[in-house]
Amino acid sequence: KMFELFNSIKERALGLQDSELVRVVDTTIELWNEMWKADQEHDKQICRNVQDLQRDSGNILTELKSMIEALRSESGGARKLGASAPEADTADSTASAAALNLQGTDAVLKM
Repeated sequence: KMFELFNSIKERALGLQDSELVRVVDTTIELWNEMWKADQEHDKQICRNVQDLQRDSGNILTELKSMIEALRSESGGARKLGASAPEADTADSTASAAALNLQGTDAVLKM
C-alpha cells in the first residue's frame, strides 16, 4: 500500500511537472526500500540469535547433566539424574548441589 501511495504522489508530481517533488518521492521510495531491507535482515539476525541460544543452552544442559552424574558418582550416590534422593542423603545432596554450582559457575565464566 505504501508503494502505491508513493507512486500516486510521484504521478501527481510528474503531472504538475514538479521535478523537485519527483526527486523527493524517488528518494523517499529508495529510503523506504532500504529500511524494509534492514528490517528484514534484523529479523533474520534475531532468528539466528535465538537458534544459536537454543543450541548453546542445549549444550550447556548436556554438560550440566554430565557434571551432576559425575558428582553423584564421586560422592558414592550413583543415582540416575531425575531420581529423587532419600531424605537421609540431604546433606550429600546439598554438598553435591554446592559443588555443582561452583563447577557450573566456573564453566559459565570460561565461556
